[in-house]
Amino acid sequence: MNIGSASAPVSFTLDTVAPGAPVLSEQGSTKLADNYLNATEAGTTTTFRVTLPTSGSLAVAGDRVELLLGGASFGTAKLATLSGANVSSGYVDFTVAKTDLGADGAKALTAKITDVAGNIGNASVAANFTLDTGVPNAPS
Repeated sequence: MNIGSASAPVSFTLDTVAPGAPVLSEQGSTKLADNYLNATEAGTTTTFRVTLPTSGSLAVAGDRVELLLGGASFGTAKLATLSGANVSSGYVDFTVAKTDLGADGAKALTAKITDVAGNIGNASVAANFTLDTGVPNAPS
């Protein structure tokens, strides 16, 4: 029996803990204060801030944050890889245009963090609102 020499040891970190859930909020406006986004309000983009978790498993540079519509990716994914600056500031902002939201109706936006090991954290509490850009019918 031939026995070769042992290989060099391999070091790694086993990471099976998902990041904590972020917090999602509208930033810089009060368009959604009434839980509706009307045609005038939808005429400009709306900024949503994803605040990183401050307890439990924290987000680190290299983790990815995704803004979701109805629990799924937007048509063009709204994804950010966290930088050291994002982690230091504790948040990342996303802008959403009316065209990102699709047809009028109920909308639920959430955010989630995926760490560099691929562990997917729980979604944030949803920002729920109704997109209503239709013109009302004339009175009869």
